[in-house]
Amino acid sequence: MEDQNSRIPRTLPVLHHGNVVMFPFLLMPLVVSDEESKLVVDHALSNDKTMAFFLDKDDDNKHEIGTAVTILRMLRNQDGTISLLLQGTSRIRLQKIVQRKPFLMADVQSIAEPVEEDTEIHAYRAVALELLEKMAQESNMLNLEMINGLSNVRQAGRVADIIAGNLELQLEDRQRILELVDLKERYRYLNECLAELIKQLRMENHIRSNIHLEMSEDQRRYYLREQLDAIRKELGESDEVSKEILKWHELIAKNDLPEEVRSVAMEELERLASMQPASSEYGVIRNYLDWIVNLPWRVYSKDNLN
Repeated sequence: MEDQNSRIPRTLPVLHHGNVVMFPFLLMPLVVSDEESKLVVDHALSNDKTMAFFLDKDDDNKHEIGTAVTILRMLRNQDGTISLLLQGTSRIRLQKIVQRKPFLMADVQSIAEPVEEDTEIHAYRAVALELLEKMAQESNMLNLEMINGLSNVRQAGRVADIIAGNLELQLEDRQRILELVDLKERYRYLNECLAELIKQLRMENHIRSNIHLEMSEDQRRYYLREQLDAIRKELGESDEVSKEILKWHELIAKNDLPEEVRSVAMEELERLASMQPASSEYGVIRNYLDWIVNLPWRVYSKDNLN
């Protein structure tokens, strides 16, 4: 690890991005289109293919902690963009901008990865892998082979970086994990992020389940209505029922019913439409509707109190 860091030049061209965080040893495909980034790539290719990669903090500043990256592959596209395959090398600290035009050049300092691991770090690592497995149970977006393969990675720091680099974490959470050199702090923060992701996935799955149940209920009602129509047609009742429902619709509309009475009548009519004429409740609802439409609503008599 120290030998790898010692090979990183002190001064590097800077490739900066507004929504990408690179982690050491991870591969990242990237397409650049702006002229400044193309000049950075060309400069790196003409030297040792190494660049400093920093997340933009605002319009003029970069985050202090970034990653030294190596260009593994480069392809110039017909539309003028450049497709890159980058691999992180190590964490670096931005010390000083030494050139701003035509592209950024900066003095950087390599940050060595901690090599000493104790039982507490091993416990944090085991918890992270356990949380990752729980995430895999809630989502099919995680690669189980990748999760199983992490058990064979010796360095605890690299395991944390692989997890952070392969999850859909918030940009600020990715940058925060990159900035945490201390392994205990890095795992503590990572495990909190994993726990929050699990809560979010479970909530989303619960909502999807409820939506599915509601859709299934609507579908069930639709199929029942279709079956009821088929039975009515088979019994020759379909036209009879349709005519009667239409008749009640016309009577309800024709009579100047109070709003609350009209609402009740329409609810009962909807129930009537879903029943078979032979059922006893069918006759009860029909008599109730007949009573409603024949009452002298809004007709008043003058009381004689003498």
